[in-house]
Amino acid sequence: MIKINCAASDSIKLTDLVSFQGNLKKRTDDDIAKLSESLVKEGLMMPFAVWKNGDENLLLDGHGRKEALIRLAASDADILTADWPVVYVSAETEQDARRALLQITSSYGKITKAGYKQFCVSIPGYVAPSISKFVAKPSVAEGHAGSSIAAKLDGFTLVKIKVLNEKVEDFKNIIKECCKFAEVI
Repeated sequence: MIKINCAASDSIKLTDLVSFQGNLKKRTDDDIAKLSESLVKEGLMMPFAVWKNGDENLLLDGHGRKEALIRLAASDADILTADWPVVYVSAETEQDARRALLQITSSYGKITKAGYKQFCVSIPGYVAPSISKFVAKPSVAEGHAGSSIAAKLDGFTLVKIKVLNEKVEDFKNIIKECCKFAEVI
């Protein structure tokens, strides 16, 4: 059985969780295999986040964990009948629940290699599951402007411009005001 390393005021069975995110996130078989290994080795660290809509328990956060646990249930059927920790997210409408899901999965910061190394100094040899996906690589020396790269794509010009982090929102707003046809990502 998977060790549960978190607490919540309620619990739920995997079979009662209904997927809500659709194709928002893509996970490979390798992603699920690694998550399964992590669950076996480290246990479940976070409860499932659910929006209760009538009789449905719509899963906002934990789709990968659910998929990995279902995969593990092939060799441990008790996983399907076990109670798993759940927190309920308040949402009055489906649109509110969609915004909540995006808020939960949003990332407002980046893990840097230096920060990761400093944080993990007391746990040498530990490799966090899939952390490499999140460790930001420095692209521009702090305080220096980067060069622009332009490419033609189907009649459009894609321009990549490096901007200091604290100026990104200002830059996006300027481009949106000046170039009504521009898409800023």
